[in-house]
Amino acid sequence: MYSGYSGPTACDIAHKKLRSNLKASKGYDSDQCWNLAESLEKAMLRTQGDIYEKWTDTGIRHGVHSTVVLVRDGHIVCSNAGGGSAVICRADGYIGMLTEASDRLDMIEKPSARVFGLDWEDEFIVIGCPEFWKFMQVNRSVNMAKAALCKYRDVKYASQKLASAALASGAKKDVSVMIILLNSNCAFSKSTANPNQDGTNSNLRPKLSLKGSDEMSISDVSIVSDSGELVPQKSLFRGSGPKAPNVFEARRAHTTHFASMRGPFM
Repeated sequence: MYSGYSGPTACDIAHKKLRSNLKASKGYDSDQCWNLAESLEKAMLRTQGDIYEKWTDTGIRHGVHSTVVLVRDGHIVCSNAGGGSAVICRADGYIGMLTEASDRLDMIEKPSARVFGLDWEDEFIVIGCPEFWKFMQVNRSVNMAKAALCKYRDVKYASQKLASAALASGAKKDVSVMIILLNSNCAFSKSTANPNQDGTNSNLRPKLSLKGSDEMSISDVSIVSDSGELVPQKSLFRGSGPKAPNVFEARRAHTTHFASMRGPFM
């Protein structure tokens, strides 16, 4: 997902070049997720170089926020450069931050890619641009997406609902939001919804860490309690990793829908 700064030029370059730069890298077709992560980092740097070439040609320093999430063979490889972010929701109600805010793609010194193992309880990922997260709390966004998926069983509708909610909450620029459906059986099931999360807590900032390639799991996670306090949790994704026996169908196929809506003052 790309969001332009001071014009669309850098955003257009990232849209055209990042994917081709990634596919051209040696590690793109590797079976090892770590090689794919390294390739993503290099592709982002190459795309940054493409932006700098445009700066030289035009004399105008356009910028771009970039959030990249790859789902392959039971793993998530993601990287963020800018104010966008990606969050993942599980069937048990836990929410994990996959990315952290950083400098924009045109400013970042060294892009960093992160690798996570998927679990059969992982339902969907929400990716939003900076303007979206400026007006939408994490819990509210996830709960709204979950409710829409349960009721309408439609990823497109759920994405559009989130974008509309951001505009209704005060967003004045273009709003872009994407939902990656990982496990439709869980995401479309009302029984997996967490009734205790009402979207009123905005201080959800979990810290994610990895334990190595043989037993990848996400640990040291903080969630928001009913009282609004951060509560440390261990092993957010239980049984995740390449050796997990029940990694769901996301390793073979997943559904993505992107919604973009223009604010009232563009």
